[in-house]
Amino acid sequence: MGSSAMLNKGAIAFPPASMAASNKPPQRRTLIVSGIARSGTSMVAAVLREAGIYLGEVIYDVVHEDARIVQQFSSGNLAGLPDLIRTRNAQKEIWGFKIPNLHSLLPVRDLRLFRGPHLIVIYRDPVAIAVRERLSEHVDEARGLLTASIAQTSMIEYVARAGCPTLSLSYEKALLFPNEFVDTLLTFCGIECDSAQRQRILRQVEPNKPSYLEQANTAYVGKIEGILDGRLYGWCHKSGWLQPVHLEVYADEALMGTISANRFRPDLADAGIGNGNHGFFFDLGDVVKVPDCLMRVRVRDTVFDLENSNKDIASFTIGVS
Repeated sequence: MGSSAMLNKGAIAFPPASMAASNKPPQRRTLIVSGIARSGTSMVAAVLREAGIYLGEVIYDVVHEDARIVQQFSSGNLAGLPDLIRTRNAQKEIWGFKIPNLHSLLPVRDLRLFRGPHLIVIYRDPVAIAVRERLSEHVDEARGLLTASIAQTSMIEYVARAGCPTLSLSYEKALLFPNEFVDTLLTFCGIECDSAQRQRILRQVEPNKPSYLEQANTAYVGKIEGILDGRLYGWCHKSGWLQPVHLEVYADEALMGTISANRFRPDLADAGIGNGNHGFFFDLGDVVKVPDCLMRVRVRDTVFDLENSNKDIASFTIGVS
């Protein structure tokens, strides 16, 4: 056996390419790209888009996600999914979508809703994922490492139960062996391309794309503004999202409780901050009577503190309605 045959190129196909009918193009199929968040799913989706695969009508370009698919899964209600699938099947012989964390969004039995499902999952070093979560989502690195490791295990178990053709890929090995990565992916998907297109596809295999890094950061903004009728009030918003942000309220570093920043405020709407539904009130109870008590409001599951955190109660404007 030659030394090249001993190289670990980081791809596991099931069934193996030598056994699979899936590598005989063209066949009607749905290409489902997943992996845990920040694992390289955007790179896989970019390759498929460059190869001419339809991934949706309205695409979030930097992460290559279909707005309709994202909306369908994030709603937690999959009742509209069969209609969407029928529409896509009528439009395209081969189509696909990218959705991170599929294992937590779609029961494995529901993969059969798709026509000829082919599951493509990419994995990445969990330390790298944790660091990216810290940089982009303000998540504590130790917490992020544990979360990533648990999620990777869940994803592996999901793939093992999928019951459809699957391709597991290593992000790190894809960067080391881009030609093999592209060839393996295209073969699994039943995609043929000429040499010029293949060169364009290879350019998608690139770490730390400036366009991705520029938009990968999740910008939280928010502020503790004062105390009214014994309640701490303020606002918080996650840029690009309309969903409420969940907050933790601390007094002298003791967690008092959690709350959602979901109250409508005309001043926020007028200032163009989301849809204005980003205000919050939190009842301080007897703590309001302790002027030197330090208050802190943090976005849940992150290390992001709102402006004016770690100030004592006496520092805030206190009013009554």
